[in-house]
Order: sequence, then structure tokens, then C-alpha cells
Amino acid sequence: MKKILKTIDIIAILLAVILLISSLTCFADSPKKVNGPDVSVTVTEIGEDGVNVDIGFISNPGVGAMTFTVMYDADCFKVTGDFDKYGYFYTAVGITGYGVVDHPDRGYVSFVQADGGSTRLYTGTGTFLTLQFRVIKKVPGKHWFKIGNINPTLRGENLDGCFADFEHNKFVPTAKNDYYFIPATDDNPCVNHDYTFVNKTEPSCTAEGYSLYRCSICGKSEKRSVVPALGHDFDTKWTVDREADKGIAKIISRHCKRCNERTDIRYLTENQEMPKEVKKSDKDTSNQADEKQDDKNSDIPDGNVKISVPNDFLPQIPDDEYISADDIIESVKNGDYFYYGGVRLPDKIKTFGDFVAKAFVYLFGAGDKKGIITLILDAIFKAIF
Repeated sequence: MKKILKTIDIIAILLAVILLISSLTCFADSPKKVNGPDVSVTVTEIGEDGVNVDIGFISNPGVGAMTFTVMYDADCFKVTGDFDKYGYFYTAVGITGYGVVDHPDRGYVSFVQADGGSTRLYTGTGTFLTLQFRVIKKVPGKHWFKIGNINPTLRGENLDGCFADFEHNKFVPTAKNDYYFIPATDDNPCVNHDYTFVNKTEPSCTAEGYSLYRCSICGKSEKRSVVPALGHDFDTKWTVDREADKGIAKIISRHCKRCNERTDIRYLTENQEMPKEVKKSDKDTSNQADEKQDDKNSDIPDGNVKISVPNDFLPQIPDDEYISADDIIESVKNGDYFYYGGVRLPDKIKTFGDFVAKAFVYLFGAGDKKGIITLILDAIFKAIF
């Protein structure tokens, strides 16, 4: 019995060794992943309507066979040259056993290369194939020439299986494609815009926000994802813009929390107290830079002044201010003083104003009282007539 078990153990060990050797052999023969080749397409303008398309390797791990296509816009370009004489392409040293076929109805040129059973790998870099095209229709825009699969209708730019060696390694190729650009003109305007993102503008109190896109062909701009202006968010608390000093009124207002625009601007005399904090209302948010609140909803005390001015008004007061007419009339009637823009004018100006007014009455009169010039004119009129 022991001999039988020992024999089974030996057989199991032998089977394990055989399986191990077999697995190592399979692993050694399995295809390896090889990065590359990296293929480039370079488009060059030739003459007035000619285009050269160069195909080359940027990096090349060594290939024994190639099957790929060069996809192009058959509505705008036509392959030129004589296929029989190979007049429109040339090859780098080392490329043999190839064929080129144009498929204008499908929009691609196919390239197939296999060196007749040779085991020699092509390891060169640079251009190995040049195709010549002629522009037959000038449609503004970017017209791409791309490396594609040998069956581009189904697989497009997927290059798996397009390059091979003699060891059945799995290549991972990449392609750097290029385009021919036809600019837009007044006589040949852009039809299919190619918009690309430029920048994003955030909304402000008075201006909308948006994302800006620009056509790379004709330069036309377009706004997308437009957000309306936010409107002002005026603080309920008062800000002192200028302190009172020697007859100059204190200026207070409420500022926008976002842009520092001002509303509800007031003048206070030296003895007047600051008003209470304003209750928040819908009118505190507005898209109008020069918003004026309804006096019924405002707690402006009598004798104060309300004006609308831009942010940079200090210390100069602009001409578009407006002042309480009752205050001006009352001050003139009482003969107290003159003021403009909430600022008390010097006494000399008041004295000059009184002098001008009295001189006018003395010369021309006022009401039923006639002045000197009026009396002289009456005397001359009576003497003549």
C-alpha cells in the first residue's frame, strides 16, 4: 500500500513539473505589448491650390507590415498623380512591396505594405510616403487629413492591427494628424463655424455673465450660458462718505455690498443725528445704477437733501444733483444764507447777491415801483409821442 501511495506522489510531482514547464513555454511565446509606432501627418501648401500630405514615423520600434488609410474631405480635395508611374508619392529608403489605392467615393486613400515574406523590419523614421492633392472646392475651415484604420468606415481612427512585426507582438500606435486651413472672406463666408471656448465672465450688479466662444475660422464671437445681472444689494446700514466740517454738510449713503454703488444719499447738518438703519425691502435690490427710492418708504427727515451721484463724486459734487427747493426758498426768504449742493456758501457771495438784487430794482424797478432807467424811458416816450 505504501508503495502505491509513493508511486502516486511521484506521478503527481511529475505532472506538476510538466504543467510548470508548459506554462512557462506558453508565457514565453505569448505576444508582447509594444508601444508605437508614432505616426505623423504633415500638410504643406504647394502653389495656389496644391497640397502635399507627408506620412512619416516619429518613433518606430520596427515594423514588417503596414495597413492603414489616409482619410480626407473628398468634396474639397482630389488626389493627383499617376498611380501606374507612382507620380504622386515617394518612399523613404527601405520601404518596398507596397500598394496605394484612392477611394474618392469613400474619402480615403489606402496604403498596404508587406515585404514579400521577408523577415526584415523597417526601423526608419521620418517621411516614407507623400500624397499630393488639389483643392477643388474652397469651403472655409479646417480640413483634416487623418491616419485611419484600413476599414475606416467601421473603425475610423482606431489603429489596432494596422502595424505588425514577425513576432506577433501587439503594437499600440498613435497618430498626430494635421489639417489644411481655408480662411473665410467676404466673397467666401464661413458656413460651418468652429467655435472654441475663450473665457468666462461672471455676472455683476449691472452686467450679465456669460461664457464667450469664438469661431476659429472667421473670428465671430458668441455668448453662451448667459446669466442675468445680479442687481445691487444695498446695505441696510449707513456709511459716512464725508464728515461735516466748518459749514460743510455731512454726506451719508447706503453702499452696495458687491460693487460699492451708493443709494439714498443724504446731507446732514452738524447738529443732525444719523438716521436709523433701514429695513430691508425688495427695493434695495435693483439693476438701476441711479435708483431712487419712493419717499413714502424712506425715513428722510425734513430739511435733508437727497441726490444721485456716481461712485467717484467725492469731493466734487456733480451738476446732476437735485436739492430740496423748499430749503432754498426758505433760506432766501429768511435772509439766512445761500447754499449749493448742501454746502454753505461764503457771506461774500450772499452780500454780492444782495447787491445785484438791489441794483436791479434800483435800475429797472420791481412791481409797481419804477427804476431810474424805466423813468427815463417813460420820459423819452412822452416827449416823442
